[in-house]
Amino acid sequence: MKRIGLFLLLVNCAVAAELPNVVMIMADDWGWSDIAAYRRFQGLDDPIPTPNLDRLCAEGIMFTDAHSPAALCAPTRFSMMTGSNPYRNTVQWGTWGLTATSAFSKNRRHITVGEIAQTAGYRTAFFGKMHFGGGTENFEEPMPNFPTTYGFDYVFSTHGGIQDDPYLYFENDRFARIDPADPLNPSELGWNSDLIEWPSGSYTITNGTGIIQAPPHDGIGDVNWNSSQNGIINSRKAAGFIGDHLASHPDKPFMVYYCMPQVHVPHSPPIDFEPDTNGIPGSPPNVPVAGATVGDNLADMVYEVDLQVGWILNKLEDPNGDGDISDSILTNTLVMFTSDNGGLGSDRGITGYDSTGALRGSKAMMEEGGHRVPFVAMWNSMIAPGTVSDQLICGHDWVGAMYALSSQSMAADQAMDAANILPILLGEQDEAVPVHDFMIHQSQNSKAYPYAIRQGDYVLFVNLDRTVAGELYNLATDLPQAVNLLAGTPSAENLSRRDEMFALFLQHDRANDLRTTSAYTTLDVHPPLPNPAGFGVAPSAVGSSSVTMTATEGIDPSGPVEYFFSETSGHEGGSFSGWQLSPSYVDGSLLPGLTYSYSVQMRDALGQTGHVSAVFLATTGTNNAIFSENFETSSDAGDVTAPPYPVGVWHHQAVASWAKDESSDDTSVQIGNYGNLAGNEMRLGWGYDEVVTLYSTTTPIDTNRTYTLSGNWEMDGAFLSLGFIAGMAEFSVSDGSLVQRLTPDSLVFGDTHSPAVGDTGLFSLSLAPADMAGAGITPGNRIGIFFHHDDDGVLYSEHDSEKGDVYLIDDVLLTTDVDGMLGQWMLNYSVSGSTNDPDGDGVVNMVEFALGGNPTNPAVVGEPSQLETDTGGINYIYPRRINSGLDYSVERSTNLLDGAWTTNGCIELPEAGLINVDFESVTNVVPSDEEEAFIRLKIKEK
Repeated sequence: MKRIGLFLLLVNCAVAAELPNVVMIMADDWGWSDIAAYRRFQGLDDPIPTPNLDRLCAEGIMFTDAHSPAALCAPTRFSMMTGSNPYRNTVQWGTWGLTATSAFSKNRRHITVGEIAQTAGYRTAFFGKMHFGGGTENFEEPMPNFPTTYGFDYVFSTHGGIQDDPYLYFENDRFARIDPADPLNPSELGWNSDLIEWPSGSYTITNGTGIIQAPPHDGIGDVNWNSSQNGIINSRKAAGFIGDHLASHPDKPFMVYYCMPQVHVPHSPPIDFEPDTNGIPGSPPNVPVAGATVGDNLADMVYEVDLQVGWILNKLEDPNGDGDISDSILTNTLVMFTSDNGGLGSDRGITGYDSTGALRGSKAMMEEGGHRVPFVAMWNSMIAPGTVSDQLICGHDWVGAMYALSSQSMAADQAMDAANILPILLGEQDEAVPVHDFMIHQSQNSKAYPYAIRQGDYVLFVNLDRTVAGELYNLATDLPQAVNLLAGTPSAENLSRRDEMFALFLQHDRANDLRTTSAYTTLDVHPPLPNPAGFGVAPSAVGSSSVTMTATEGIDPSGPVEYFFSETSGHEGGSFSGWQLSPSYVDGSLLPGLTYSYSVQMRDALGQTGHVSAVFLATTGTNNAIFSENFETSSDAGDVTAPPYPVGVWHHQAVASWAKDESSDDTSVQIGNYGNLAGNEMRLGWGYDEVVTLYSTTTPIDTNRTYTLSGNWEMDGAFLSLGFIAGMAEFSVSDGSLVQRLTPDSLVFGDTHSPAVGDTGLFSLSLAPADMAGAGITPGNRIGIFFHHDDDGVLYSEHDSEKGDVYLIDDVLLTTDVDGMLGQWMLNYSVSGSTNDPDGDGVVNMVEFALGGNPTNPAVVGEPSQLETDTGGINYIYPRRINSGLDYSVERSTNLLDGAWTTNGCIELPEAGLINVDFESVTNVVPSDEEEAFIRLKIKEK
């Protein structure tokens, strides 16, 4: 490429002054040699006219060595939106199904080009074929994860183009039906009544014949669907968006990503590309398509693609359509065109025609014809006209250009394979300086070689298992790939080249492997906004042990913003988050009834750190819940006839002493939405069988605690006035089985006198240490609960009888008391027993608590003690928890054999240094007048 200095100067000034509009157009199955200008460049004839695409080449830059991210449609579409190779989201071969998990949420959250543009202030639109997943088969509801979720202000799309069902247009995230009275403007909300099952076949309307391909492509669609009108509809919707934007948002740039499904099958060109608004052809200006070329329907659709490009260019050049182009916005619009993969192998009905020119292979193949595609860019006054570049680039490099154009830095895990081609477009980078040092190609997993790596002039093919690199070609001397340099007896040079390229491939071919390009960074000296940071949702307590908070989302042109939440009061359990991408944070393992304080700070992708927010306070509650159940997400497992029995699941333990539900048709326990209680609840006693339903928690029983079980009830069926039994029980830690009931069957709740449907009430019962005394509870066994439905007044009887009252149980809560800070501390860490040592570090729980250790982490044993010599003896310095309910004392002994420990002579100095709000540093002077002495710190509960 050749440029003059004056042109470079103008480029730099213009880019700095104003962001251009951006239009990216991607065709489907469009070959390297389907643009007439590309054919003429190669010395080929040009039987199919493409005047609008020729204009892009003449007024802009055309690349001769551009590639699609994959040789197949769906994987390329993920990459073109994100700048990352298809395998980066672990769905390497593409997201084909409408209801598949969104391509942009797999493996990590992938930032789309729409989000990049929105951050820079663009208004964004997506048109055409998706293959991103994120939809639902309920077409009367909004689609949950369409491009509107991922950075696009306006969307007009078909999930699978014209090739696959559902044959529907979606406007934003809703099905938009085709109105026969206004067939070129699907915009009215569609319903299931507007759908039919389309069998394969051809369907003729006034302006063309639509085709549904043979199974499995038949399927559900709009009753007025016709594939021949798709290009007309899409191009008019895109032009409509541009016109609306210029009228309503003249102060903002726009970005349009236009993904036409042509020339993919079905090949169904319209009769007239500019029919009347009622869809009838014949009125001027007549623009015939079907039969307009010397080839077949596919050749006509090649021509139609050019007409779609022309429709968009005309809107940019003459926005109000009055023929006066003085209002043209082409001088401030970057227009690009490429394809999702290589061309089809068909000759388009024209003898000697080949959409891939001199290249070997076609769509879905690893050879150059499968993925070498046209890439053209035009930006009047900015890109020198008539430029040809031999740079190795990839279609998704336009994402890198958008980062650079909008002065945003890439995060390390975003756009991992995109290069910034803006300097090439603008003539600011020497042609000899490569954009890509190497590039990973992929075709289809059914091919013998579905992978390749391109480095310089050489391309190396790799098999599916990534174990064999079997073909090597020099594209500089062998563009048709006729000579495999690894065939026969390869030269030592080629074997060495194979090994080096294969090793490079294996370093970059997996989802989380190294980037293939350097992350683009822009100069940024400003921290994220707002600065100082703030809280969108102020810190607030959730129960007795957690505080949740959400920062105001930060904005910064350099890329993703990170958040650092700090707990500033210093109370036990309070902590900081570390730098994280999520603007939300939950601080757990806190103490009840304390006021914790928090602040948040932000930094950008380049490390620029903003100011800390103001401090917000949150006070934890005193309700120490072990188990809370509102039945919104739970279910009943039914009868379990043998161990192991489930933990954390409602079930019936089918043994003689706990009667099971014996009826196969009638169940006595159901979970759902019944009665007048809010949401779901447990319906107990619906069938005619006696039943006990159980729930074992994962919490070990502490015989020194008092447990409380409470909840709501409602009468749902009044038969026999028996009520229901609620209670607590011991469950085996080894197999989950019920060991024994710890509360008596006399604790009956409900209305046992004159029940009426709709009656409501509360129930509550306690289990105190005295209740557990003498029960022989096995250490480590778990606390759990049960509900018993009595059907005839005889407890645990296993025979059919008259139906007892039906109760609805809801908002069940199992809590425990807390005996001071030590008790809560052990509860937070899920350990029991002050003299236990669950992490095996030789320091028991009470000592861990007393010294600031962690009972579940042997590496954290608390603040260390220190010894210092002094003229009056030895200074023993230790940490002491403030207001802990513990006694600390320093003792010494001169003889370990007789166990004579004494505090005599040990003097605690009156001043204590504050370590933090929970601990103070205490100094004791210990006499050292003996020849041999031993010192210990004694800690006990008061």
